[in-house]
Amino acid sequence: MQEVYQGEPVHYTLTLVCETGRRGTFVFSQQSGPIKPDIRQNTGRYTLSH
Repeated sequence: MQEVYQGEPVHYTLTLVCETGRRGTFVFSQQSGPIKPDIRQNTGRYTLSH
């Protein structure tokens, strides 16, 4: 994906690893952006509500 943040382009991927139809783990990987460090990766858990 790409978006603009503070007038600068940001390039990243967001991967969802599903455990069930409503929850799982995400992996956020940023390749470039205006805030340093601009190359970074985060993981977390998500739950979708109705």
